[in-house]
Amino acid sequence: MMIPARQAIPAEVYGGFEMRVCDLPGSRKLEAFAAHNHKANPCYFCKITHDEINTQAAYDVDNFVLRDEWEQICHAFAYRDATTAKARKAIFEEHGQRWSQLFELPGWMPSGCAIDFMHNFYLGIAKEMYMAFLVRGHLLNKDMWRRLEELVNAIQWPSGIGRLPKNLGENHGFAKADQWRRWVNIQCTILWSLWGDDTDMIRRNAPQPPRNAKDVEDFDRSDLTEIYEVFLFASVAERILASKSISAEDVRRGHSYLRRCCHRMLALGIHLLPNHHLAMHYPEIFRLFGPVYAWWLYAHERFNGMQEKVRTNGKGDGEMELTLTRNWVAKQRLHELLVSLPHDATPEERELISRVVSNDRAAGTLRTHMLSHSAALSSIKAPPRIKNFSDLRYLPHPGVYKLLFAFVRTVWPDLPLADDLNVNPQYTTFSSTSSTRVFPFISVDGTRYGSIMDKRSSADRYACVDFGSARIPCRVLYHLERLVANQDIPVFPWSLYATDLGVYVAYAEQFHDAEVIVSEQLAAPVAIIPIKSRTLGDDVPLWAVHSFDRTGIEPEDDWFNELADELDSITN
Repeated sequence: MMIPARQAIPAEVYGGFEMRVCDLPGSRKLEAFAAHNHKANPCYFCKITHDEINTQAAYDVDNFVLRDEWEQICHAFAYRDATTAKARKAIFEEHGQRWSQLFELPGWMPSGCAIDFMHNFYLGIAKEMYMAFLVRGHLLNKDMWRRLEELVNAIQWPSGIGRLPKNLGENHGFAKADQWRRWVNIQCTILWSLWGDDTDMIRRNAPQPPRNAKDVEDFDRSDLTEIYEVFLFASVAERILASKSISAEDVRRGHSYLRRCCHRMLALGIHLLPNHHLAMHYPEIFRLFGPVYAWWLYAHERFNGMQEKVRTNGKGDGEMELTLTRNWVAKQRLHELLVSLPHDATPEERELISRVVSNDRAAGTLRTHMLSHSAALSSIKAPPRIKNFSDLRYLPHPGVYKLLFAFVRTVWPDLPLADDLNVNPQYTTFSSTSSTRVFPFISVDGTRYGSIMDKRSSADRYACVDFGSARIPCRVLYHLERLVANQDIPVFPWSLYATDLGVYVAYAEQFHDAEVIVSEQLAAPVAIIPIKSRTLGDDVPLWAVHSFDRTGIEPEDDWFNELADELDSITN
């Protein structure tokens, strides 16, 4: 079949368009390409076939036969110019391409449509993995589902992080993409608690499905450790690829774990979907568009939900659309007002906006949303109503005054400071009663960090703190005290990937001596999962601390590296 060549457009005239992001069905309609279940053309990046999705060829990235964008555009014009339905059908069946009026636009290229990470990974790969192994595969029996529910409900979540359902023992799925995202963050710790053996490793024998179970997923369940590694690799890949900032090397590492995850599922006999193959094209999308925060659809889905709640009259002729538009414009104007007042704004106007942002009646998601906007004006923000000084010598924890005084003298060594018991007039007195205010919480770059003085919520009393090259989970008092960890804590199945996963294990409710740090060292909110080691016993409760900074955690792990080397020498 002859394909007419498209008239060449000079590079200096060829404009180019911003990226387009849709879910999978939306992207196919936008690009006038075949659906993802098309037998010959399920992928608009390469020429893999649908029958190859469950073979190694669909994940052999180095040997993909990529599509030529200009050829696809030529096929689209050929489809438009075909004079019979039979000719159009032949073009579509062979090349998967239809005509779209958008191809008339200079700069409209198929590569401008990215694979949405939210739909592809969380609602595609992570969800299918969970359903195939745990639900349809019956790798959790009734008692395990009960224990999973208890463990998930016992997690101490930071206030800015969405929760998981409380009835997972009965209803095994999640309704929202953000819940799947949270599950991927914690699944390695949760599954270890359910599948761990007496040595704190994963046992080999997998639970067998009930005799009366219907439609059981058929896969190799002879070695539970291999199944656990599928979840482990997926969590590591998500943690790296979903970072707020990412390098080309990070993309390569994260994608390698995702490929290992897919290869392992193929080896186990799990039926893979087009989403698994499409994820193999992540590196090119990251190269073109940067971190996923720039192109995933969480914000767009949120906006859709906001628009669905707008009361409309349901009338046609554009009246309903006009109502939606007016509501949207009003919200955007409010957003602009919150984040950027004009230079000539009056003090009364600034005070009004400050009251709106800090108003206690604006609770929940809305309050978090407004606080994140107000963070654009100041990276560190404290409650404005705290005006009275605190007596540092009468705080619940003794020694705070001495710690803070020593810290101030270290920060400003040239300042002649003396404690409040000194009577020398040549020194400036650092008063214990009129020098310091104690805040129940502060906001750093829009993230809320609480303390033991916050009587309304205990959700944000723990955080990760940067100490030089190390990142340590801590408890917030009025300052911070480190959690205790040492070489007696055993090596867990995820320990070799702890840095990438952002997981740190410490003794529950045990802390190092208190110390003073500056607010800029606050790095990330954390979720705390109470766990127990079989080797240490029930009398030694532990915390698995999961960081939610999306950039990784780097604990002081010299002692662990030695244990890891020793473990490698034993296993090899």
